[in-house]
Amino acid sequence: MDVEKAFKAIDEWFDGESYQIQELTQQCGGTKKDFEQHKDFLGVYGHQVIGYCGDDFSGNIWFEYSRGKYIKTYFEC
Repeated sequence: MDVEKAFKAIDEWFDGESYQIQELTQQCGGTKKDFEQHKDFLGVYGHQVIGYCGDDFSGNIWFEYSRGKYIKTYFEC
């Protein structure tokens, strides 16, 4: 998948939630188990941290758009 299509699919995945694209990378720092997968990606990986208030959290999500190539994003809720 080309990067432009991947960006559109990431926007669909976040479904209106706020996020930032951080980088294109060949390194993935998350796991697959806690994140909803998406038909356009080989895998969606991530990690999240629960905030001090209990109902806020943040983290990173890596979208594998091509074998061994990821788009790293950051989110806060």
